[in-house]
Amino acid sequence: MNRRQNTKQKAREYPSNQHEIKTFEAIATAFLILDSLALKTLQYKGDTEDAEKFEKLTKDYVDRIENDPLRNLRFTLRVSRFVSDLKLSDLLDLISRPVRTTYYWDAIYLRVNACHEAKDEEDSRYFTDDPPSDEEYAKKELRAIVEEVQKLDRHVRDADDKRYAGEKILQLKAMLGKLDGALAIACEYLGDEHKPLSCKNKIYICFLVPVFCVVASIPACIASFNAEAIPGKATDSDFYQLTASTTIQLLGISTSIWSIINDLRPKRDLLIKCGTYAGISICFTIVAVPLYLTVPVSWSGLLTFIGSCVGFMSRKIISKLGSTI
Repeated sequence: MNRRQNTKQKAREYPSNQHEIKTFEAIATAFLILDSLALKTLQYKGDTEDAEKFEKLTKDYVDRIENDPLRNLRFTLRVSRFVSDLKLSDLLDLISRPVRTTYYWDAIYLRVNACHEAKDEEDSRYFTDDPPSDEEYAKKELRAIVEEVQKLDRHVRDADDKRYAGEKILQLKAMLGKLDGALAIACEYLGDEHKPLSCKNKIYICFLVPVFCVVASIPACIASFNAEAIPGKATDSDFYQLTASTTIQLLGISTSIWSIINDLRPKRDLLIKCGTYAGISICFTIVAVPLYLTVPVSWSGLLTFIGSCVGFMSRKIISKLGSTI
């Protein structure tokens, strides 16, 4: 079966998932090109042992690309031909290969170091007749890796937004997050804007934290100027302190649980369990405030304590899930 027939068969097998398949093909293409750039860097600039290990990791599909009948095609075109010939199961297997983070990390730093060395050599020859070293070439090689990582990040974000491939995409997000520091250094050297390889939850959290803190500061401020101590009354300073602490506790629940659930996308049963715990925690925490005025103070404190414990349980469940990814 030729390549065109394979593509048509894949379209017939997965008629409703064409965009999903195209997204996986884009991720796989970016991975293969990035693998090639990283391997080249490790072979010429890095440790020989690391280069050999990475070569073994990528050898099977690299050999198939190199043996393409149309060898005169550019490498990127041969990669596209190879990826378009893969079945969906093979695409998922390719993007979930053993983590390459360490090799990509090393490749970025090695390319940044090569740029520095080229610049130093160029500066040392400034007053001589020797030809300058090619700093621009070193920058070009570094930029190629940076652009491919950024391209991979865009495709992974697209897949994540559309909830494709579940845990496999989450693993890629975690891998890209670990590369963010090295990428920032590379972008700084190149003079490019660094766009963090991170999730959108940080934007929401950056909004929630100051809003909740401002709201909590109002009753806290009233409590500091109110010297009355009449348990069970709205004028009691302890009531305002309870209101302030409840607001902060709700902030902790909302930012820790929502952001983690949105990132890790747990399965339905675990999502229901965590949602139930979080709901109980929020209800107990909020109800403790009006109960302070209607029942003995000790009952209100007990509800607040129970809400904290249930919230802790839900966060432990989610964090345990996060540690397995």
